[in-house]
Amino acid sequence: MVSIVITAYNVEEWIRECVESALGQTFKETEVIVVEDCSTDSTRDILSDINDRRLRTLYNDTNIGAGASRKRGIEAAHGEYILLLDGDDCLEKNFIEELYNEAVRNDAEIVSGGITIVHADGLHETSSYGNCIAEGEDKILKFWGEKVVFMNNKLIRRSLHRKVPYCTRRFIEDTPVIIPMLYHANKVVYTRNCGYHYRMNDGSLTHRATPFK
Repeated sequence: MVSIVITAYNVEEWIRECVESALGQTFKETEVIVVEDCSTDSTRDILSDINDRRLRTLYNDTNIGAGASRKRGIEAAHGEYILLLDGDDCLEKNFIEELYNEAVRNDAEIVSGGITIVHADGLHETSSYGNCIAEGEDKILKFWGEKVVFMNNKLIRRSLHRKVPYCTRRFIEDTPVIIPMLYHANKVVYTRNCGYHYRMNDGSLTHRATPFK
């Protein structure tokens, strides 16, 4: 089983497409966990309107941010592998299936696809490492030296999440997690599949520059 963990805060414009893209995967042995972080828009209402036995929605009592919300979703997951998905992003239908097949074929603890960056003007930009396997020091050097410095487009074995707990801070929370995960992973398999659609949303915390950040 694969667990898809979605974090959602004020994403009323995109959350339905996001969740339905997770539920609509060609790989059917999935569970979808949404952690709703006290949105002030209609995100909660939209989530309550989606009925699927594979969907679980966890509602935070207070706004705790993306890092702590992801950690909560990961701890609730049952799948052998976990994929993180932001509430304003979405997946192409075959994304999980292709990554999972590579994980099984290579007994890999991390399998990474590429990404399709969706800009506000509608332009799409794809980026990937190609098809390859990284072992030893290349697990980190290849990741850090290329353009796709990103965590959400990866299937990661749940045992690695137990070894490296997710960071609970609100900003740049994935960098201190993915680097030690790459170090501990037995190998990292890359595919050309750019089926993770990453939306460049200027209003999100990810892209907003602040003195604190």
